[in-house]
Amino acid sequence: MAGKNFPVDGELYRTIDRRMIEIKRQLNQDGGSPIDPERVAVDLQKIIESAVQDNPWPFELVTDFGLIVVPDNYNHATQLASFRSKYPELFGNRSQNMVDSRFALVSHVLRPGEKFWVLGFKNLKAYLSPTTNEQRLAFIKSQEGFLVGAQGLTLVWEQRSQLFLPRQHYASLDVKKALPRFLGHGSKSRAGHGTIVPMLNLLEKGQTEFVPITFNCNQYSYFLVFYRRQPSLDK
Repeated sequence: MAGKNFPVDGELYRTIDRRMIEIKRQLNQDGGSPIDPERVAVDLQKIIESAVQDNPWPFELVTDFGLIVVPDNYNHATQLASFRSKYPELFGNRSQNMVDSRFALVSHVLRPGEKFWVLGFKNLKAYLSPTTNEQRLAFIKSQEGFLVGAQGLTLVWEQRSQLFLPRQHYASLDVKKALPRFLGHGSKSRAGHGTIVPMLNLLEKGQTEFVPITFNCNQYSYFLVFYRRQPSLDK
C-alpha cells in the first residue's frame, strides 16, 4: 500500500533540520547565494521522487475511518432516502440526483451485518498531474477493495462524520457502468462527462453537501476504499 517507511529519531531529525536551515540561510544572503539554487531544487526533487518511486501507486493514506458495520435494519432500496431524512441539511439545490432510484445499481450491494474497514486516500503531493478515476479504480482492485457506491459513503458519514476533514471532497467510486448519468444539463455531454460519482463536499463554516461529481472530473480531494478486513498499512 505504501513505500518503505524509515525510522527518524530526534537527533537525526534535528540534524536534517539544521542543514535545511543552513541551506535556506545561504540562499537568502544579500548579493547572491554561494550555492547554486538550481542544483538545490534539482537535488531536493530527486529526494522526493525517490520516495514516490518506492510506491507503485500515486496515492497516500490520509484518514483511517476504522470499522464500519452495516446496520441490521439497512435497506439498500431506501438508504439514500433514509440518509436524507436524517441529514436534510446535506441536500441542497445540487443534490437532485442523489436519490435511491439513480444509485440502485452498485457493484457490491451492502447487506445487514457486513463489516468493512474504510480508509481514505488522496494523490501523493509529489505528483503534479491529476490522477484519473481509472487509476483509482485500478488501485482499489489491487487492494481487493469493495465498490459500495453512494450507500457506502452515507454509512461512513453516519458512523464516522467526525473524521472527515474540513474543506475537502470525499468520493465513493464504482465502475462506470454501475453509475448513473446527470439528469438535466449534463445528460447530453460527451461520453464519461455525464456519468456521476457520489461525493461529500465539506465546505467552509462546517457546512457539508451530498452531491454528484462527473466521473471524468479530478477536482475532489479524497476517495474511500472499503476492505473486508483491517488492511496492512505496510503493503
